[in-house]
Amino acid sequence: MKKWPFEIEGIVEVVVTTCDASKGWNVALLGLRGGEIITARTWGRTRTRENFSKGRDAYVHFVRDAVLFVEAALCIKEQKDPHIEGSYAWAKIEAISRGGGRERGTEWEDWDINIREGQIVKEEVPIVNRGHNAIIEATVIASRLRISQSREKDLQKIESLLKIAEKCGNVRDCEAKVLVERLVFQNFEGDKQRKKF
Repeated sequence: MKKWPFEIEGIVEVVVTTCDASKGWNVALLGLRGGEIITARTWGRTRTRENFSKGRDAYVHFVRDAVLFVEAALCIKEQKDPHIEGSYAWAKIEAISRGGGRERGTEWEDWDINIREGQIVKEEVPIVNRGHNAIIEATVIASRLRISQSREKDLQKIESLLKIAEKCGNVRDCEAKVLVERLVFQNFEGDKQRKKF
């Protein structure tokens, strides 16, 4: 098994691109769980799960752009190329099912994530920014609203996190905050790019 070129500990949020047979590359958010074997869990019958199950090409990207995180998690996003511009690192992966189940009416499936090849694109001094961290957490909570059993509580958490993003975030974090507000709190029935949650 090929070794990852960097350490993955805890749960790391990445942007995954998976190849659709006729529509190019689907872009989504995926949580990688560290350990001796890197794993991930998909929820629902998503295009990521479908493409994983069919053994189609897939890449994970390590990025810091908050707007991209929001678009990947909450919008239907497609592109012609498998790579995400501005990634700090990427890896071509193979996803192997470990089985699945059902929780609160939603199907889930666990995957072993094996690296085929990878590259560290750029190395920078890590900056801890509360605003950036808050927008990522708000995005993850928003992406799970469709299976939430405490929706109102989760919406309150999102609002609180967005306030931190506005106070502490950089320009892109604040743009992402506005996007989350639009997608989560405003009624866009005709917005075909918006995921249902």
